[in-house]
Amino acid sequence: MNFLRLSFKWSEAHPARAAVIAGWYQQGCTILGAIISIPFILRLLGREDAGLWFSLQGLLTMLGLADFGFSSAISRQAAHSLHLVIGNSVREHNRDLVETQPGWAGVSELYAASRLLFWRVTAVAAISLVVVYHAVLPFTRLIAHPSLSTTLTYYTLGVSVLLSMQLRLPLSFLDGTGYMFLSRLILGSYGILWNVASVIALLWIPSLVSMSVAVLGCSVLQYAAMHLALSRLGGRQIDFSVTAPKPLLSRLWKVALPLGVVSSGFYLVGVVQVPLLGATLGAAVVAPYYIAARISQTLHAVVQQMTLTQMPLFTQQLAAGHVPAARNRMVRTLIGGTSLYFLTSVLLYFISPSIVRVWVGPGQYVTATVLLLITINFLVGGITVVPSHFVMAAGYNPFALSTLAQGALTILGIIALCPMIGVAGAPLACLLAGLCTGYWYNLFKARQLWLQIQPEPEAERH
Repeated sequence: MNFLRLSFKWSEAHPARAAVIAGWYQQGCTILGAIISIPFILRLLGREDAGLWFSLQGLLTMLGLADFGFSSAISRQAAHSLHLVIGNSVREHNRDLVETQPGWAGVSELYAASRLLFWRVTAVAAISLVVVYHAVLPFTRLIAHPSLSTTLTYYTLGVSVLLSMQLRLPLSFLDGTGYMFLSRLILGSYGILWNVASVIALLWIPSLVSMSVAVLGCSVLQYAAMHLALSRLGGRQIDFSVTAPKPLLSRLWKVALPLGVVSSGFYLVGVVQVPLLGATLGAAVVAPYYIAARISQTLHAVVQQMTLTQMPLFTQQLAAGHVPAARNRMVRTLIGGTSLYFLTSVLLYFISPSIVRVWVGPGQYVTATVLLLITINFLVGGITVVPSHFVMAAGYNPFALSTLAQGALTILGIIALCPMIGVAGAPLACLLAGLCTGYWYNLFKARQLWLQIQPEPEAERH
């Protein structure tokens, strides 16, 4: 108990370092969970049902788009309000940061408004859940043989996603108020728990339904743990009885909507590749590409545990007027993030084929050409997305149109290229779409931010 108490105190005193360590724990759990579950899924379900399982997981992630960017906006706003110093010179430039009271009073107002918003977006997601299954999937090749089992699997996984949306409320406040390390510990534990539980369910009753029920049970546990964490920590300072100010509700919607467009673009660029590949070429081709995409996404998340954990602190430093410290944090993070992306790209292309061969057996991975395209897109996209996070952390969001265009071009490219060149069309479409839109634009806007946050001359400050 003393060790745990000391560890927690150290984490509170060093939030960025603790968040990075907890983030790596999260990714380690995710990797371990995938290592355990994917071989069992492929062997016990077969390639077609396994492809359907992976595709449904990616497809249902789309429900998260109903978040409309609220979680990102709220986390950033909580960090800003908590450390706000009225009258500092940086604050007046932050057009996307909402007027609140400084300190915990402002965070309490923000929580009251956010609670109402999240119930509304969850209702939108629930409606979308029904529409997608009954009005979209019948016109694709993803579900070759519709059945009661498929329906139950889809809706059980869908309820898990709805719970994860409600989970974003406490998650956003834990991240924004300096407890990111705790939220990452909970997310990491869930990452391994649902994978292990789904394998146990699969061994007990080999079906998609049993796996989806196991995932739902783990989602309930994660939901309870995250809300308990916020009530025990943030609850010591947040006044949960505060009523949401109507102007704050309206302002949050206006700020979050463009962030939601950015999130939608990222979904169309990344997660949609797997379900769209199944929809165009059939579920049987999905599994090898899913494994490659999962490895690249995991490596991307590992790097971002180091970079994204710096964003709330960057926002806090700007809110308090500590511009030189914010600039130093930006430089260190960009150098470290770029270096890690180069390293992980080498691992992805040269090492991952051997790992997959030992892990799930020969013939279960993508070809060298497809993997090369995935790696190039991973590297270019990674080193250009880190600067864009600083732009948004500073209170700006100029990326709505660029990411939406990138997502639309990715979808059109996959639909056009995959029938002609097969699986290679997916990463090639993603790479070409990024080069035409978001990749260069991210660097351009980051350079503008760098020029803007110059330290004030000494004479002007006095």
